[in-house]
Amino acid sequence: MRVFSHTSRPSWMGLLTAALMGTSTVKAVELDLDDGDSIKKAAKEVATNMMTYYTGMNPGDNPGNLPDPYYWWEAGAMFNALIDYWFYTGDDTWNDITIQGMLWQAGDNKAFMPNNQSKTEGNDDQVFWGFAAMSAAERNFPNPPEDQPQWLEMAQAVFNTQAPRWDPSSCGGGLRWQIFTWNNGYNYKNTISTGGFFNLASRLAKYTKNETYAEWAEKAWDWTADVGFMTPEYRFWDGASDLSNCTPINQIEWTYNAGVYLLGAANMYNLTEEPKWKERTEKIIESSSVFFAHDPPDVMYERACETVSTCMVDQRSFKGYLARWMAQTTQMAPFTYDKVMKRLRASGQAAAKTCTGGSKGTTCGLKWTDQKWDKTKDFGQQMAALEVIQSNLITRVSAPVTDDDGGTSRGNPNAGSKPPKTVPPALAYSITTADKAGAGILTALVMIGIGPDDVLIKLNYTGLCSSDIHMMQGDLGVPPMSTFGVRSPGHEGAGVVVKIGANVTRFKVGDRAGIKPIMDTCGSCGHCWDDKETYCKAAIHTGLMVAGTYQQYLVSPARYASPIPDGVSDEVAAPVMCSASTVYRSLIESNLRAGAWVVFPGGGGGVGIQGVQLAKAMGMRPVVVDTGDAKQKLALEMGAEAFVDFKEVADPTKAVIEIADGIGAHGVFVTAPAAYKNAISFTGDRIGSVVMCIGLPPVGSMTLGADPCAFVLKNLTIKGTLVGSRRDVAMTLDFARRGMLQQISEVYPVNRMPEAVEKLRKGQVAGRLVVNFNWEE
Repeated sequence: MRVFSHTSRPSWMGLLTAALMGTSTVKAVELDLDDGDSIKKAAKEVATNMMTYYTGMNPGDNPGNLPDPYYWWEAGAMFNALIDYWFYTGDDTWNDITIQGMLWQAGDNKAFMPNNQSKTEGNDDQVFWGFAAMSAAERNFPNPPEDQPQWLEMAQAVFNTQAPRWDPSSCGGGLRWQIFTWNNGYNYKNTISTGGFFNLASRLAKYTKNETYAEWAEKAWDWTADVGFMTPEYRFWDGASDLSNCTPINQIEWTYNAGVYLLGAANMYNLTEEPKWKERTEKIIESSSVFFAHDPPDVMYERACETVSTCMVDQRSFKGYLARWMAQTTQMAPFTYDKVMKRLRASGQAAAKTCTGGSKGTTCGLKWTDQKWDKTKDFGQQMAALEVIQSNLITRVSAPVTDDDGGTSRGNPNAGSKPPKTVPPALAYSITTADKAGAGILTALVMIGIGPDDVLIKLNYTGLCSSDIHMMQGDLGVPPMSTFGVRSPGHEGAGVVVKIGANVTRFKVGDRAGIKPIMDTCGSCGHCWDDKETYCKAAIHTGLMVAGTYQQYLVSPARYASPIPDGVSDEVAAPVMCSASTVYRSLIESNLRAGAWVVFPGGGGGVGIQGVQLAKAMGMRPVVVDTGDAKQKLALEMGAEAFVDFKEVADPTKAVIEIADGIGAHGVFVTAPAAYKNAISFTGDRIGSVVMCIGLPPVGSMTLGADPCAFVLKNLTIKGTLVGSRRDVAMTLDFARRGMLQQISEVYPVNRMPEAVEKLRKGQVAGRLVVNFNWEE
């Protein structure tokens, strides 16, 4: 969720058109709050207008997505509003697209972490989709097909993915705003993220009677109070940076922060009947009076931005959530009814009076206190008007169901959680005669001993990389491996820890671990401190300065070995140690956003294909330029939107530019050295493009450049990145764990390793080559 977002300004012609439309309005939304049919009719008119913004049901569009400038999380909020609309009115007009959109966006883990949001999703974004699933369960919204994720199951999956993100390393706990470290706001702990978790936990506790959810709700509430995001008067501030231990606090107040805690507290009261939760619910109702005007009385307004006309895109919808949660609070805590309904009636009536805009007289304004259309139109403010109007039907519907009181949605307490830990394959491997012979070698290595801070790793797989050939030939401008007395190249291996040094606490015997291109660094220079550790002048390069992963047993400093998570096989993990994490680093440093056209010339090889998958997972649009049916098939299967065969197409550059909106690529990622000569041409006339240099040609064999005027006039950037850091490897492994980085390797038995290396040297590989040390033919 992007509270501090930028929104495009309407043109003067658009404003003039809106004003003229306002003067010719012949119809308005009429509302009689004492007539249920009148409320339903008004809600239908406002909802119909709201749904003109949604295009996800159209062919070629993504179900569950709203078009720019609206955020992904707002679509989740919209589906929640539609679920409530169905429950309040009985009108199933939008049920099918609600089910379609929510299932589409649920993602592989059912926790609303789809591939198209993996680069930008925050904890608050995710939980708004969780709210929609929870509402569907509570309202007995029609269930999805049996073979699809179920509403309660999805809400539990959201909870199960957020609970492990509780972060006591700073500010004593709480959830960060952002999930992923690369997003702005990762170091900000905000009230809506922890409040959303509290709200969902309390509702799951009420629905399932599972004490774990209630305990988490208590914990989230207590932390919010302890850190100071909630004042003793029950007012809720926005959040603070964890870099300064959550001080000072950003003391801005939003309606939805009060609302998200209000409904959570009401659910906890309903569940426990404890006086403290009754008092907390009452106090939030009292403190929320700051959001209701005196003139006209009891009409809601967004005090942080409406009075100064600075409400941004998502902020225009916030009032709707407070209205939604206030209404639902009356069912969980009936003692709130009189105060809440007085405000909902006044606000609903005022909101309806703003719905006179547009050609049909159903476009609603932002400022309900004006009680007339303010000549603006926006999805968020339309949804907010729908919420407050239909909330006045709360007295005409039954209370939310629970698991033991009419609920029909199927749950799964383990949904979204990591798979149970299994015995590492290397430890479960059946012993053969060859293994017994190998055991003698291992015994000899163990007897030699390892340092107190080291681990001994038995590799199951090693990846084969083009850099291995360069290291053997010594054509990269650095001394060849023979200079260091090294006979074993290789720098990407995955296996299992078989021995640990006396001081090692990070690993235990049986843990899975990987070997990377860098075996160790000094850890104390500016590069090491500034996330540029791979450029450390004292770095020890695996397969060049010390023995590499072409041998099965390696000693590594424990601090530099990479833990491999459950759910990622060794044949996938091995190439992550170099090729996948290398291209991941390049994608991150390119600073490109979701929707960008990214071209991978020579991208049918291992690094390029992994880049295609990661770019796709980050929401980018990959195009591969290479040749051959095998590479084309693999590229398209792995997520490329297009494949340009440079041997079959007369002008590959022209073909790429036509694909990229007829303008050119936003980014070009050169993984194959031969592709450097044409790399810049793929940017076409795109302003601000970046060419990322990844593949290493023999030193002095080629140059990359253009007329300086091209760099100036097109804001063109050329940038190089080395291999991934420890953090980059961990992040890339997480993509693999979530199924976003598939196995693309051709596996060779260990006795055919020379054949595999020769195939690599000749450039005859589609994807990646790995060698299985535990397999012989």
